[in-house]
This record gives sequence, structure tokens and C-alpha cells, in this order.
Amino acid sequence: MNNDKTLIIAAGGVAVSTLEKISDLYDLDNTLYINFSTEINKEDDHHMMINNTGGIVYKNKIPPLTDSSRRSLHKKIQSFNKLILITGLGSNCGTIITNELASLTLMKPVNIRVIAFLPFSFECDRRELSLNLVVRLKEKGITIHVIDHEPNIDHYSASTNNYFEMQTLKAAAIFQNYQRHSHWLS
Repeated sequence: MNNDKTLIIAAGGVAVSTLEKISDLYDLDNTLYINFSTEINKEDDHHMMINNTGGIVYKNKIPPLTDSSRRSLHKKIQSFNKLILITGLGSNCGTIITNELASLTLMKPVNIRVIAFLPFSFECDRRELSLNLVVRLKEKGITIHVIDHEPNIDHYSASTNNYFEMQTLKAAAIFQNYQRHSHWLS
């Protein structure tokens, strides 16, 4: 186990684009971008495609990863004991990977910090599922920083690009706070 390294994981579309922008600001060695195989066209040390899980996130049901995707994920993270996960909760990929990593804490000692984007309130089922997952993560003792789209919905309608840039900057500020605690990003 590599005790002096942190793996930074982006799961799902909003998270992948956020980590790409954060990577432009910081020199990051250990990154893993995860998305569905239809959305990532390469797989290497820094990119992982997950197969269709056989279902989609719906209401309060989170389908499991396929066995091959689970093995691939565990292999990629096995040498790290610290993970920073940037995720879009409520989406298929982000929710499924977050759920898997939360379950992983039961199997091995791993310290996880999560930066999570919540869906808007008009995404009723996705938002409810996300809020329930946030509670579950907190119950497991996982540090989670939530970026909630809802309080900023007026800014969203004004300019979509500026809105998402603002949300990315919030995630970057949280990430910068992790960086200040150098033991997290050594």
C-alpha cells in the first residue's frame, strides 16, 4: 500500500470535467477519470470505462457495478489508502461509483474525502437518492463536501456556462483546502 500518495477520482460527467479543470491548476500525479464506456473512448492508468451496470439509478435503487468493473476499480485503487472522490450524485456513474467506494470502506482501511454535486430540486428522484447517499456517507464517517445546485438556480438560468464554471471554482476551492493539508495530497 502506498501510504504517502492520494488518488483523486472523478466519477461521472460533471466530475470528469471538474477534475480536468482542477488538473489545469495543479500538478496532479494520481488521477482516475471514470465514466461509462460510451462517454470515455480510452482506458489506461488514468481513465476507466465502466460497463453498463444492467440498470440505471432510479428512485432509491442503485444498481451494482458489473463484476468486471468492480475488479478493475479495486485494482486501480488498491495501492492507495487515501482517496479524494469528485462526483455528481444522482447521475448513474457518479452515484454507482460513490456507492461502491462507500462499501469499500467496510472491506479495507481507506480514508475517503468526497466533493459531491447535488442535482436540482426539479430532479426529484435523483435529488432524493443523492441526499440519502450523503446521509449514508456521513454515517460511515466519510468526509463529504456538498455543492448544491439548488441555492444557485437563478444563476443557472442566466448563463449555463458561467454557472457551471462557478460550481467548478467551488470544487477547486475545496480541493485547494485539501492541498493545504499536505498529508492529503503528498
